[in-house]
Amino acid sequence: MAALRLQSGSDRDPTTSPVEAEPLPYTSVATPKSGDRPSQGSRSRQGSNNRRNQCYTVEAPRLALEWRALQLEVTVQNAQTKAPEQKVILEQLSGVARPGELLVVMGPSGAGKSSLLDCISGRNTAIQGAATVNGAPWNKHLKRFAAYVMQEDLFHATLTVREHLALQARLRMSGSFTHEQYLGRVDTLLEEFGLAKSKDTLIGGWMQRGISGGERKRLALATELLTNPSVLFADEPTSGLDSFMAKSVVQQLQRLAVREGRTVVTTIHQPSSEVFALFDRLELLADGATVYQGKAAEAMPYFANCGFQCPTFMNPADYFMEQIVVVDTDVGGAERVRSLKEAWKTHAIQRSEVVEVVNPQDVNSSNTSGNQVTMTASGGNMDDFEDPRASVYGQISVLATRNALRLLRDKTALRLQTIQTLMTTVLVGIIFFQLTLDQQGVSNFSGAFFYVVTEQVYGASMPAIMS
Repeated sequence: MAALRLQSGSDRDPTTSPVEAEPLPYTSVATPKSGDRPSQGSRSRQGSNNRRNQCYTVEAPRLALEWRALQLEVTVQNAQTKAPEQKVILEQLSGVARPGELLVVMGPSGAGKSSLLDCISGRNTAIQGAATVNGAPWNKHLKRFAAYVMQEDLFHATLTVREHLALQARLRMSGSFTHEQYLGRVDTLLEEFGLAKSKDTLIGGWMQRGISGGERKRLALATELLTNPSVLFADEPTSGLDSFMAKSVVQQLQRLAVREGRTVVTTIHQPSSEVFALFDRLELLADGATVYQGKAAEAMPYFANCGFQCPTFMNPADYFMEQIVVVDTDVGGAERVRSLKEAWKTHAIQRSEVVEVVNPQDVNSSNTSGNQVTMTASGGNMDDFEDPRASVYGQISVLATRNALRLLRDKTALRLQTIQTLMTTVLVGIIFFQLTLDQQGVSNFSGAFFYVVTEQVYGASMPAIMS
């Protein structure tokens, strides 16, 4: 059960530090932080602090993921014979992801990292085997507890960071919340992800400068955390970032897992040694099969026992990648990867670690039956707010507001759309000028209205079609 409760700021113990506190059996995010007081500065800052005088506590259950004998095959066309054939993307993968741990999936390009993420998150159901949440299969209720951060960041360049989060909050959170509660949740995430200083900065894009790449990744994480998910999936969150920014993003993921008790699963291509030290658990994939799955700190001893000793002062992640990357002309590399696959199968069978069984009692499974997912404001009935999303009218209102802001700030698009509208108006006016008031005129009127409506619909939907 996920719930958003409104508490008085006095209910909190001011002597308790959020850093020193032990992880709770649920995720807790609260503002204001300890000792936060309204400043003596400008009225805008006083208003922001007054809005955070009430503490918003978000609770989410602890969920564990488990997958057994996961097999994914796709039908491809043979380049020579043109005949369809089956290609194995994932081969008999098994593993677990627990609350409070950061699980990182590593492997070369084409190893199946993103495919594994799609399968265990319930996005791809065309699989053999089982992918469960606390022992239950994915369903539409359980998926409300999960969030997925895509590899490509999709933002509107002409919106500010705070405007983006505020609009997303109105779309994703239930209409039972007040405007002040929306902004309170947004301000909480801005502070937690280090985006407070750039909250009034345009996000920007390839034609317009805006926030940095690291800030874009943190904004993507903050967007998905608006509804306080129990499980977070992130596909290549460090892609395109320098080592410092990549480390800051992974630190945020580790904080979400360790300090807030979430289940975090992410894919990373080739991290630095400092980033690798932040991993709790590691899964190495090669050609769709597992070559290691377990604690990240135990990966080096395991490879050493297999005859692959990592040199001193070398980045373990780089060494692992060297062992599992195979090029077409590397015959020895293919044999090495095959031996690593067989070694892991033997090791897993001997130690019964093919699947580490999740104890439902350890992850508070009583709250995760999947029968009901709710987000409620204080003083309301949970049954009244079962669907956390905005209503259809609310979604139309938010999207219209966002589109108006985008057009008003994008001068080029505004000019082009104005010119297009004027040209369409003149063209339709000339074609259907001085229609006769008879049956033929009525038919012509109908044709004119149909043309105008069709032009508007296709014009509005073309960006979605092109993307």
